[in-house]
Amino acid sequence: MATETLSASRTIKAYTQEATQSAHFATQSDASFHAERTRLRTRAVLVGMAVFLGTTAIVILIWSGARLVFAGTVSAGELVQFLIFALLASGALVNMSEILGTLQLVAGATERLFEILNTKTRLHLRSNPIPLPDIPIGRLEFKQVSFAYHARESEVVLKNVSLCAEPGETIAIVGLSGSGKSTLFALAQRFYDLDSGAVLVDGVDVRDTDIRTLRRRFAYVEQHSFIFSGT
Repeated sequence: MATETLSASRTIKAYTQEATQSAHFATQSDASFHAERTRLRTRAVLVGMAVFLGTTAIVILIWSGARLVFAGTVSAGELVQFLIFALLASGALVNMSEILGTLQLVAGATERLFEILNTKTRLHLRSNPIPLPDIPIGRLEFKQVSFAYHARESEVVLKNVSLCAEPGETIAIVGLSGSGKSTLFALAQRFYDLDSGAVLVDGVDVRDTDIRTLRRRFAYVEQHSFIFSGT
């Protein structure tokens, strides 16, 4: 669930479903906690059995060693030394295997999670955003919009693009792959900031209004539908 949520972050933000997905994640985390508790109980039983068998082996070893001591085959000191070395060696090996297994399990995942959590947005969010009209008008306008992605700043995706979609009007944007069709909608919902120009939703610049309120004004159907787990 966490993997699909991170992979579809744009879809979640476009529908302002952050709170819903966070609550869903909390439910999944609770279920994971109960599953982990069951796993630990099972592991405790298995460890207990292993300790019992190990203790039984030591008892048999002492009994056999005692018989050898009485028979004069080995001395009491040699038996004690052997028992101490056996206990130390077995305990150290068990502890090392558990620690190494745990470290390998969490090291890679923890590093990547902290990278994601520490990521800062490049968008400049106003402390006093301009509210959109209470009753949506349904007007979207691009004014002399130019834009290039940060990873490819030398390749301008959009250059001086101007268009206006009036309420109730249907406009089809047609072009080759990579010509900037999806970029227009990404800019309208402010997943990126413009290099120049302005995008207006109901007469308000998308950079001046609250980003969550802005995205609630859109019913966004993606080119590739992302399927979430659920009903």
